[in-house]
Amino acid sequence: MRKTDHLQVRVKQRGFRSGDDDLILTLGIESFGTGYFLRSKDVEEAIRALKETIVRLERLKGTLLVSERGVMKTIYRPSRHRERRVLQQAST
Repeated sequence: MRKTDHLQVRVKQRGFRSGDDDLILTLGIESFGTGYFLRSKDVEEAIRALKETIVRLERLKGTLLVSERGVMKTIYRPSRHRERRVLQQAST
């Protein structure tokens, strides 16, 4: 969506940050004739989903997904030795 100069001035004047408008567009509800409104309910749902993602990330930490030519082959948690080898190969 195109942003007007007026919007950019108001964002700065009112203490909003760059990207806040994108969050409102993404998570808020459309109010026809008015714009987009970010309700408390929308924020709570987004926070819950992000917390679930954080829990999943913590659980997946240290996991290796083996793939070749666009095909996922296997998944496992490598030993420390194997992890170092994987990381060395990734940095080259």
